[in-house]
Amino acid sequence: MSNNHNSTYDDVELVQPQKEYTAQERAALITHKLAMGAEMSTAEIAKRTGTTASAASYLISKISRVTPVYHDDGKWKMLDE
Repeated sequence: MSNNHNSTYDDVELVQPQKEYTAQERAALITHKLAMGAEMSTAEIAKRTGTTASAASYLISKISRVTPVYHDDGKWKMLDE
């Protein structure tokens, strides 16, 4: 995918089925989406990564330990700075 592509992340087909992603790949996908300005609920993270809500909650808790991600009004967001 070229850098000048005007498509949003949601338009991009995943390279491999979600169930085959490793934990590190799931973390990278969600971190990238949040860094691009997405706001996601835990349920949306679970759907995007093909995991349970419990696994998605665990994943985002680990992401939030090392990135400026926070939970506000039912959505996970990344600080702009």
